[in-house]
Amino acid sequence: PSDSERNGDRLKLIFNYFDEGGYYLQVNRIDATEMVTHHRKLSTYINAIISQGFEIKKMIEPEVTPEGLQKYPRHFKLVGEYYPVFIGFLLTK
Repeated sequence: PSDSERNGDRLKLIFNYFDEGGYYLQVNRIDATEMVTHHRKLSTYINAIISQGFEIKKMIEPEVTPEGLQKYPRHFKLVGEYYPVFIGFLLTK
């Protein structure tokens, strides 16, 4: 996020849950590879699902696996211990 502060190898996220939108995330320090990621409030997802006539049967918030933490320690150590990185829904219509 544009309001993040860098301190050496550490990234301190100053993030407002209610601010939705895209931002760049550096995923590779060697060649500065970046990806765009998007944040949406949970209510935004649920309201979009409901407005399209779907019913939520199940919701999952998977935890970071030890393999994921080992492969991407910088990213998952930062966020994976504090909130889910992904969310999944099982829907019916």
